[in-house]
Amino acid sequence: MATICLKKAESKMLASKLEADNQAAILRIEAEARLSVAKDKSQALMKESAAESAQANAMEGTRRHDEKLHMTSALKDVAARGHMVVSNKGG
Repeated sequence: MATICLKKAESKMLASKLEADNQAAILRIEAEARLSVAKDKSQALMKESAAESAQANAMEGTRRHDEKLHMTSALKDVAARGHMVVSNKGG
């Protein structure tokens, strides 16, 4: 009787160990996949950053223009709510 209980306990222990090993392997594979994706995104962002840094001077005019457009839009919204008039040299 004790031998049967011992065998059942060893069997359950082995099954639990195998299940834990399988879960650990799955977690490791998923983590490695997430790491790979993160590395790829990081490399892409670094390349984009390097390209933007190289073109920073050329992009300055575009940035200033975009800032002025956003400012004008914001001021028009304020004017619509506060009865202000927003105009420039052209009218």
